[in-house]
Amino acid sequence: MNKILAYGLLVFASASAQATDYYFSDCQTGADMQTCKIGNDSNPGTPDAPKLSLAHARVILDNASAGDQILFARNGSWTSVTSAFWTGNNRGTAAKPIVIGDYTPKNYTGSAKPLITLTGPQASCLVITNGGATPVHKEGFVFKNIKCVGIGATGVADATGINTYNDVSDVLLDNLDISGFSIGVYPADGRVAGTVTKSLTLRNSYIHDNTTQGFLGGGPNLLIENNVFDNNGYISDRGKSLDRNHHIYLTAEKFTGAVVRGNKLTRSAVCTPASGITCATQNQCYGVPIVAHGTVSDLVIENNVIDESSGAAPGCYGIQVAPGYGSIVEAFPGAIVRGNRLVNVGGNAIDIGSCPNCVIEDNVIAWTNSPNMTVVGINAPSGNVGSGDAVDTSLTVRNNSIYVSGADAYSRGIQLTSTGTAHNVINNLIFFASNTSASARCFVTTDLGIAKFNAFDYNLCYSDRPDHMVRYSQAYATLTGTGGAQANGFDVHGKNSNPLITVPVPGNDYSMALSSLNSPAASGGHPALSKRLGYRGSFSPNGPMFIGAYPYRPLVTAPSSPTPN
Repeated sequence: MNKILAYGLLVFASASAQATDYYFSDCQTGADMQTCKIGNDSNPGTPDAPKLSLAHARVILDNASAGDQILFARNGSWTSVTSAFWTGNNRGTAAKPIVIGDYTPKNYTGSAKPLITLTGPQASCLVITNGGATPVHKEGFVFKNIKCVGIGATGVADATGINTYNDVSDVLLDNLDISGFSIGVYPADGRVAGTVTKSLTLRNSYIHDNTTQGFLGGGPNLLIENNVFDNNGYISDRGKSLDRNHHIYLTAEKFTGAVVRGNKLTRSAVCTPASGITCATQNQCYGVPIVAHGTVSDLVIENNVIDESSGAAPGCYGIQVAPGYGSIVEAFPGAIVRGNRLVNVGGNAIDIGSCPNCVIEDNVIAWTNSPNMTVVGINAPSGNVGSGDAVDTSLTVRNNSIYVSGADAYSRGIQLTSTGTAHNVINNLIFFASNTSASARCFVTTDLGIAKFNAFDYNLCYSDRPDHMVRYSQAYATLTGTGGAQANGFDVHGKNSNPLITVPVPGNDYSMALSSLNSPAASGGHPALSKRLGYRGSFSPNGPMFIGAYPYRPLVTAPSSPTPN
């Protein structure tokens, strides 16, 4: 080949491989009219001469190449009766994704996200699917720094804010504001088995005021991280009870490796006059904020804050990892529920079922508002477990702190009645406030003898009642003494003395930290099975073997005594 021709082809190939950025600006209702600049679709699409319409942006998206970016002005606003973006583009890659995002126009000093308002009941913000019966693999999408609003707050929304379907992978959803849809984010199964969404990340986003679910679906390597979920699930879905609605509802074909981490969740499935059903009490949470049904392996739910202090009904559990369908075999092997803070939720704070080799550790559970119901800090197995579902074996319930104000006679700290064996229940701290019934129970194991446990020891349960009395369990009235728990092999090294904790209140972020180094919980955990956790679940190989979720952390470190010369 002619050298000059070969060089020309090389230059052409390099130029064609370069990604292109396309800029858009419109100034519809909601825009910053002082600085907003109206674009034109005949413009070249540069920052100084942006294009205008969503319709033109959709055409560009359908034809975009790997690495191309479609960018919207941060002070702009767009309105559409149809979906803002619906594409089956399969030219993106995980390494060079197609990006829909934002840019800051000249002279704009604000921080408002580009606003996209959908006015049709079927209008979504972003749908990635090829449709049809035969899935086509699509990967490499970034959707970031956008605010999308559906009509859910004012009408019936059947649309999903963001939906991925029919074999999609490597999707990043970052710093979004999604509200007013039926479902906020929905990574769905495909038409062929195995074509679930893979490697989707939702982070740093505000998912709120969606009528039935905040997040629904799942898939391998799912990450939901550092988001705020508020007031999702506030309208009944076609006559169903609100307890079917959730902030985060993990369900799909069998998948592994999902992580739900560092999110804050408030007002899940709150019953209001707009709910369309009659609730026993208005303005209370009725649906579990974080729930997983189906078959999910190696699920991690960690360091989330769930606060239902505005009101909770008994069905407003905090976290549920358990069967929920009844028609299929369900299991959650290897799940970890760790480092979460659950405040004033409903009946069960953490509800586990069909969860072999699972770990529930370092969680802080607090009822500070006298819940006026029977509450259970940690419950296994869930009442939803069916005869064909997996059996809980080798459960580890370790280093959890549970505080209950106003516990009734049937409230329990930890209830573990699973039929499996080799369970570990160690280093847990349970504190019942002074207004607790003397019949409340630290533990319930029903008819499980000590032989069912690898270890049931080094726990501390205390009541601040004047007589400091609550039942150790349903079988044993006391920890010590003839016929007590220790005489039957339970908590041989357990304690029932005052742990000297910080009383959890909003002002200290519901902390249950130990207030004194003299606390009996500051050391004395299980010598072999303690994980030596540090503050809020961080691993500390040289840390103390403490009881509960907090090691002693003095607010002020006293200076050491001077050393004599």
